[in-house]
Amino acid sequence: MVGESDFYAVSTRWLDLCTRNDYAHGLTFLGERIFQIPTDIYLYQKLIWEIQPTLIIETGVARGGSILAIAAFRFLAQQSGKFRISNSDVNDWLVIGIDKNDMTTERKMISDWSFGDHVRLVEGSSTDELVVDQVKNLSRGHESSLIFLDSDHSETHVARELKVYSKFVSVGSYLVVFDSGIGRLSDETHAIRPRGWNKSSHAGVAVRKFIENQNQNSGLAEPSQRFVVDTSIAEPLGISSIEGGILKRVK
Repeated sequence: MVGESDFYAVSTRWLDLCTRNDYAHGLTFLGERIFQIPTDIYLYQKLIWEIQPTLIIETGVARGGSILAIAAFRFLAQQSGKFRISNSDVNDWLVIGIDKNDMTTERKMISDWSFGDHVRLVEGSSTDELVVDQVKNLSRGHESSLIFLDSDHSETHVARELKVYSKFVSVGSYLVVFDSGIGRLSDETHAIRPRGWNKSSHAGVAVRKFIENQNQNSGLAEPSQRFVVDTSIAEPLGISSIEGGILKRVK
């Protein structure tokens, strides 16, 4: 049996080569480009089934495959008799997708599905005040929510997103920061694929600082954590863009 350290090393090498060769860019979900590796797609349904939210927010819609997967999994889960709706103020569920680019094509694609009326696409930067106001209006009445952050992976942008969207997470649910494992990538891969982030400054660093700051800013002798890092979900998979990036709201 391969040891844990060997498994992690092989998984890291696989992720590094996948990133370098834009592996995920060639994958589709129900015909739409998804830009996610298969294990991260698996995480969508796992968390949706566990939390059973009436509200899901995703930043970074890209070509629409991810928002389609999220909505499809949410729709499918509701078909089970084991699925519960604990929210008392709304009778329906909603998926909100946010992207800075024009989403005319993605909006048309979603509308072709029977669950398309459960999806709202908001155009603009995820941290823009007008966009956040739209999300707040759409979110009214929802008590159970799940958040996926997957837009700009730079440290500064993710830090702003964490400040904004942590407020939407319901107690017991999760805020998931995709590509928080960018630090696992090699210097060579970062050099080949220059972006607005690098090995020392990226989404994962923003997450760590967010967790540290919530303790420092509590003003209490004993830190009062609203969020804790849950490493029992993505990390055992080995192959995931997420590392230390699943935050569970505990209070």
